[in-house]
Amino acid sequence: MPVIEAGTDLATFNMSTSVMAVPFGFWTPTPIAPQAALASLRELVLSRSERRVPKWKFRLASDLVLQIQPKLAHKLLHKFECRAVASAVADLTLLTSTYKERKNAPDYWYITFDLNAAEQSSWRFKPRSCQCKRDADPAGTVDLRARLVGAFDDRRFDRLRPEMMLGHHCLACGKGLTDPVSMARGIGPECWGSASADMPLLLNMLPNAEQALAGSSP
Repeated sequence: MPVIEAGTDLATFNMSTSVMAVPFGFWTPTPIAPQAALASLRELVLSRSERRVPKWKFRLASDLVLQIQPKLAHKLLHKFECRAVASAVADLTLLTSTYKERKNAPDYWYITFDLNAAEQSSWRFKPRSCQCKRDADPAGTVDLRARLVGAFDDRRFDRLRPEMMLGHHCLACGKGLTDPVSMARGIGPECWGSASADMPLLLNMLPNAEQALAGSSP
C-alpha cells in the first residue's frame, strides 16, 4: 500500500484491493497545548550539539508508541519530527521498520507528523503522511491522530515517567544507558554531570531523577 502524504487532494485514496477514506480535515494543522517541557529539553539538546540529535521513543499505551526528534527551526521557534504507530503488537521494531518490513505484522496504523511552534503559546500538530495494514479499517488512522492530539493536549510529556520510556537511552544525547541510576533518571552520567544549569528542568520533568540523584550521593 502506498503511503498517503499531506497534500493529497482526494478524500478517498484508491488502492488495489481496498479504499482508504481520509477526511479532508485529517491534514489540517491542529492547535495543541504548549509543550513547555519538550521545548526546554529541545533547547538543552541543541545547545550541546546540532548534529547529534536523539530520537526520543515513548509508549503512551499498550497499543501505541511514538518517536519525537527535535529539529533545527530556522523560521519557527520550535520544531519536532515525529512518527507513531498503533497496533496490538506496537513496539520499537514496528515503530522504526519500513512498510515492507511491516508486511507480515498484524493490523497497524502509522502516521508521521510535525510538532511546531511559531511562538511559545502557539503550537500545532501537523500530519505529514499515514498508512495502515492492507485491509485494516482505515478509521484506525483517524483514531490514532485523535489519540495523539489528545495526549499532547493533556500534557502527557510534562512529566516523563519511567514507564513511558521505550528503551533506555539518554534524553540529552541519545546514547544507550546501562547503569541503574542513569536508567532511572533518563540521563547518562556525562550529560547529567554537565547539566547543573538545567537541573531544575530535569528534576521537574523526570520524577525519578531526584531519587536517583540522592541515591548516587556518597
